[in-house]
Amino acid sequence: MKRYFMPVLLFSLFTIYLVGFQNCASNVKFSSVGHDSSKISIDTKPCIDQDGALHEEGSTWSTSTDSVVQLSCPDAPSRPQKYKSTQGFICESSEIRPTDFSTVPVDSVANCPAPKLEAHLTPVMPKEGETAKLVVTTEYVSEVKYNCMELSGGIALSGVLRSGTTDEVPIVITRDLTCGIEAKNSEGVTLNALVQVPVDCGQRVKENGQCRDFECKSVQILAATDGKYIVPARTAAGVCYSIKLVNSIASSSSTLTSTVDNEVVSRNHNSGGTPTRNSYQLGKSDLDFFLQGKRNIRLAGGTSATAPILVDNFILVGFIPPTLTSSVESYYKSYGTSDSTLPSTDYITFRSTPIVLSPFGSAGTSTIAPLDVTANVISNQDFHLDFRALDCGGTRELSNVYLLFQ
Repeated sequence: MKRYFMPVLLFSLFTIYLVGFQNCASNVKFSSVGHDSSKISIDTKPCIDQDGALHEEGSTWSTSTDSVVQLSCPDAPSRPQKYKSTQGFICESSEIRPTDFSTVPVDSVANCPAPKLEAHLTPVMPKEGETAKLVVTTEYVSEVKYNCMELSGGIALSGVLRSGTTDEVPIVITRDLTCGIEAKNSEGVTLNALVQVPVDCGQRVKENGQCRDFECKSVQILAATDGKYIVPARTAAGVCYSIKLVNSIASSSSTLTSTVDNEVVSRNHNSGGTPTRNSYQLGKSDLDFFLQGKRNIRLAGGTSATAPILVDNFILVGFIPPTLTSSVESYYKSYGTSDSTLPSTDYITFRSTPIVLSPFGSAGTSTIAPLDVTANVISNQDFHLDFRALDCGGTRELSNVYLLFQ
């Protein structure tokens, strides 16, 4: 039996090897990819998605879903916007892995209405002391507010405005301002508008955005040339000019005044007699003048712009332009004690026309602060001044009165 042992052993080993090779071969495959047919790869299982579909290794696919978003628009109804969302996938090592994701609107984009923010000032160049309006128009915005700043950086005024309409902010103009207006659109982005608010100082000087009087370094008495006063324009020399209108009268009896103004009727302060009378004329000045440039003009009781006028009882002042746009009487104003007016009224009459009296005291001698009459005069035009100091009777008094050009 010994001679048969080796062949039997060899046959048994060969059989075991062959069976093992067949089992191994069932899990591998030969690849003919490329030129090398000896390469082998491991088999993987396909991917199965949530719908039960099979996807081979390395394959890609995508799924889509539809959605609707309600857009909230300021000052407008909300509106629906449809979107399509797409998710990409890949089968990798028998596992489903997400790749690219995108969302795009379906059909046209349902945008909110275009926002609107507009602002302007009216009038464009307001005069000092005038009330202007900041006009703001908005549509499809929210949180509208404004801030008006001085040149120094300080806030002059601020506030909140209504949206979806035209809103107005009254501003009393005393200096230059810059007004910024802002609002938010539907995406929360801030919109801005800017409005410059310049002040027209007229005959006064503007410095650092504010109006002030011209600084007089000296005051010269102006003489007439051929019956007219020619007022030079301002220069760096700081020369101002004055014209004396009437002389002073000490406090004394009204009966010492010999002139009666037959064009003016006031209350009668003399004892007895009628309630009204033609006023005593304490002084009168008629003159023509011409401004060669901007000047601030005042009526004062001296050559100083701070000197008050003293009068018992009132003054009547008319600045007459070369071309009348209304009756000449409409260019006159009166100032003095309130008891100068006709009984139960607030006016005296000039050529039978009522002239409302601005009161400076109730009775006796009126102390009138220097009167800024700049607004009554325009540069480079001929003007006529009619100035009258008047007394209702009883006692009289008058200071010197000057017309000042600063």
